[in-house]
Amino acid sequence: MRKAIQRITPFLWFDSQAEEAVNFYVSIFKNSRVGSIARYDEEAAKASGRPKESVMTVAFELDGQEFVALNGGPLFKFTEAISFVVNCETQEEVDHFWERLSAGGQEVQCGWLKDRFGVSWQIVPTVLVEMLQDKAREKSKRVMAAMLSFGLVVLSSMVEPILTDSSKTMAMPEQIVKGDVLMTEGEFYIVKDITGHEVRLHVNKETKLDGTVKVKVGDKIEARVTPEGHAISITLQFPQNGTAPVVPSRPNIPSTVPQESAK
Repeated sequence: MRKAIQRITPFLWFDSQAEEAVNFYVSIFKNSRVGSIARYDEEAAKASGRPKESVMTVAFELDGQEFVALNGGPLFKFTEAISFVVNCETQEEVDHFWERLSAGGQEVQCGWLKDRFGVSWQIVPTVLVEMLQDKAREKSKRVMAAMLSFGLVVLSSMVEPILTDSSKTMAMPEQIVKGDVLMTEGEFYIVKDITGHEVRLHVNKETKLDGTVKVKVGDKIEARVTPEGHAISITLQFPQNGTAPVVPSRPNIPSTVPQESAK
């Protein structure tokens, strides 16, 4: 019996790494395989400028989904305008795909990552999608706020309490913010995180700041932050005027800290 043809097949344009990328992806997803490989003949090589007998296209499947990878040269690059969503049922799946696909690539925001070939992926717990669609609007708002408020999302700590018991009220975990200090406004720091987003951190009397060097504009910091934007601890990574990592002193905090939380 003739196999049904998949109506829509993603077609990925690489420079010259199509075969390497396919082997990488197939090693990560179950129910996956490498299919047919087509090579540039003399005529195609002359027209494209690619070496004769080099790999032109590689057909492959990831978890039953058919793809084709092309070695087309450096003319086109991948962007975040197109990404592949990986739906995960368990925390183990989230950790597996996040760790494997981001290896050698870039961790981005809200469960997004870019692999070492430049292809963008979204590692999405299905329970998180369900909670975003929850009829309890306050609950869905908290989930969305936690996803959008931070640059680097620590997926394990964010997803685990949801997957453990989604029937309970979710206590959103701490997050990690890394980036450059753009501005200090009293008890607030404005930080440009690694994705280019500006994050407002509220530094209060409970914030752990060790050392004797004050954080200033231009410094690179790493902060543990609550979903409301309150900084739990701040570590100075690379000061603007030096190379040795040090930790900052506490900024001047008014005796009465406003109750306003960062938006």
